[in-house]
Amino acid sequence: MVAKVETFVAIDKKVFHDIEIPIKDNNEYFFKTVISPGFSDAHAHPHVIEKNCGRKKWKNMRDWFNNRRTKINEISLRKDMKICIKLSKLTLYKALLEGTTLIALVSSNPYANSLAFQSMKNKPRTIILPTISNLKGMNKSFEEIKTFLEEIEKIKKISELINYGLFIHSLSFINLNDFIESAKWCYEKNKPFALHLSEGFKELGNLREIIRNIKHPNPIIGVHCTENENYHRFEVKTVNCPLSNLLIYGKTQRNFNQIDCLGTDWPLVIGGIDKQLKELIKIHGKEKMKKIFEKATIGGYKLYGMPYDGDFIAFNTSFENIVKGKIIHPSYVFINHSPVVKNGKIIGLNLSYKDILNNIEKTIKIAHEKYSE
Repeated sequence: MVAKVETFVAIDKKVFHDIEIPIKDNNEYFFKTVISPGFSDAHAHPHVIEKNCGRKKWKNMRDWFNNRRTKINEISLRKDMKICIKLSKLTLYKALLEGTTLIALVSSNPYANSLAFQSMKNKPRTIILPTISNLKGMNKSFEEIKTFLEEIEKIKKISELINYGLFIHSLSFINLNDFIESAKWCYEKNKPFALHLSEGFKELGNLREIIRNIKHPNPIIGVHCTENENYHRFEVKTVNCPLSNLLIYGKTQRNFNQIDCLGTDWPLVIGGIDKQLKELIKIHGKEKMKKIFEKATIGGYKLYGMPYDGDFIAFNTSFENIVKGKIIHPSYVFINHSPVVKNGKIIGLNLSYKDILNNIEKTIKIAHEKYSE
């Protein structure tokens, strides 16, 4: 069937008026504004359930990780498969209802992300990035992750909605051999290779020195990148997470041209891409709204090389209102031409945004009761 659209905005291409778009459904729809693709969340930790910031602003990532005090035992939580699967599913459902059609999930428990994805009928396109680090209690080596990568390849063969790669926690918390082996594996498989980079101090020079003999077919993905470094010149594409950057360090990337896409970082505790958008508008000005919109939508798709044909979000308001910063959640969301959200509810589950937020609150409460320090 078809959906009739008053204004169809193909991000990075053109704006069309009064057209019809194909959909995999037996119903006909009319929408005031459709945007394709939807939002892309290029970096999300689904198992972070507290802000972990305290009242101070930290100097850098090492300062924060070494000296912060958490209310919850993160190591025990990450090992709880049942709670982690539920948190992953709630993250994916919340993302859909906010209009996010592509999300990259990062975790030291990638099995929970994979099992959540497989158990859901309606879900966004998903990038699963297992974290490799030598952090005490959450340490994962490249060799440990290889088995998981082989398993997820089987899922990819039956679902075009999923891709995977590797995420290095950081240059500060990684065995050098694991870093090099991970980079080489991503090169051979043509998979995304990402890491937390330049959080409070400049690391681009160190990164370049380590990978100087490893030529990756795609740019390396740097997340956070708060420092004034020329990332693009050295084939690093950046994911900006303005809200968590400001919460932890009191600063974020100010060079708009060095930002490629957006990430929520902690979507269950600080909000979705819509809130990241609003923060970027505050920092860079409303005159850049359309460019910010590109980074928040097609930016993540380009970063991860994911297809976006048939990914739409539909609004009952004009595109002019949306680009002015009046961002609301879409009434409909389509993935690969199929509706997954209808009238603001997950199809098949009849769950609204409020329902999902209530479930998140209950699940976090259970986790705190079980794993509080």
